[in-house]
Amino acid sequence: MGYVPDPYPYDLAPRMLQITSLNGLKLARSVTGRIGAGKRWSRWVANTQLGKLRIWVHAASVGEGLVAEPVMVRLARLTDQTLTAIRTYTSPSAMDWPAEFPYDHRDFLPSPGVLTEMMRHFMPSLIIYPRADLWPALVARAVSLGVPQVVIGGSVRRHSRRSKWPVRLMTKRMVRRLSAVCAVSPEDVPTWERLGVQPDRIVLTGDPRDTQVLDRVCSLNWMTALSRWVGQHFVLLAGSTHRADEEHVLEAATNLQGRTIIVPHEPTPATIRRLVEWCRRTGLNHTVSSVPETVPNDQTKLLIVNATGVLQDLYALASVALVGGGFDGERVHALSEPAAMGVPILVGPGASSDPFAQRFLESDGVRLVRDAEGIAAACQSWQHEQIRHAAGLRARAVLNAGAAAKTVQLIGRVLDQGGGV
Repeated sequence: MGYVPDPYPYDLAPRMLQITSLNGLKLARSVTGRIGAGKRWSRWVANTQLGKLRIWVHAASVGEGLVAEPVMVRLARLTDQTLTAIRTYTSPSAMDWPAEFPYDHRDFLPSPGVLTEMMRHFMPSLIIYPRADLWPALVARAVSLGVPQVVIGGSVRRHSRRSKWPVRLMTKRMVRRLSAVCAVSPEDVPTWERLGVQPDRIVLTGDPRDTQVLDRVCSLNWMTALSRWVGQHFVLLAGSTHRADEEHVLEAATNLQGRTIIVPHEPTPATIRRLVEWCRRTGLNHTVSSVPETVPNDQTKLLIVNATGVLQDLYALASVALVGGGFDGERVHALSEPAAMGVPILVGPGASSDPFAQRFLESDGVRLVRDAEGIAAACQSWQHEQIRHAAGLRARAVLNAGAAAKTVQLIGRVLDQGGGV
């Protein structure tokens, strides 16, 4: 499989979205990874005995990959055919993330020029897109070869760039060719219809990410030392935070009784330095921890975690969780993780426009806060363990344990019917 000139247009719309959402270093790594991916995929296909059932998951980054995992686990368990499953991605964050589902191969989505040959050599039975991250070049090639395509955990934010010109035009051309869309909530159904999906191809299944967090067994042994530090203290755990989130959390931490833990979304050296400098200026006793290596002492009031892949387990220590993303935009990070632990949740004002956050806000297990005072007030109202526990259970009740199973059922129908629901 080598470079073959391609009649399809370059995947301009997703590249536009990528340029606006990735910083320069991540974008450079993404472009470099995609350029070299064609040769790597070629070598893999040439040396692999492919199964009869071939599933291609295009999950652009870590979050989309987590949506696909419980679906792939159940699909592999239920099929009576030999299965070969691959995953492509475009974000460098997915390179080193330890996927729980054992894909036969994972790598960057190759550049458009080699996609056709890759598609012909692998010849997938089905392509799965978690969330709504459709790539025109991939969709077009699948359509040309008659490959069914399904969106799972499908939800589009109210003000998504996909609904705005000129991306909307390309989105409409893509979604009309989908075999099915698994919608997360009733509100998502008309949104997908407006984007151009045929109504009879939209099925309400719920969010497979809910199943993923409920299925997951936390590894708590490594947190023994942290548990001793937490003791009987009230703990505010701010997870997947951005700079705007952290400014409010740090201000609130100076007035909170108990402990505060901050787990930045991207714990870069610059982020850690900024948090440490703020603590030094304000005199807040802090520890930077590459958990579990660094253990805070008893005088530590604020723990700054500079490790990735540990957040979901750390929520087990929280009295209240603040999930980042809501103070600097409309996209809040995964609320399902603390909800699965039965932890009440705080989110920034941007959550009011986030469809994933909306279903939690309606449960009253999640509260919207606008500043440090709001964070402190909410924590104070949840000081009583019984009240806090009841709120956490309301957040957990939002999760749909059967979403992955419903999604697999729909995938089975698509495969049986050769591309239709």
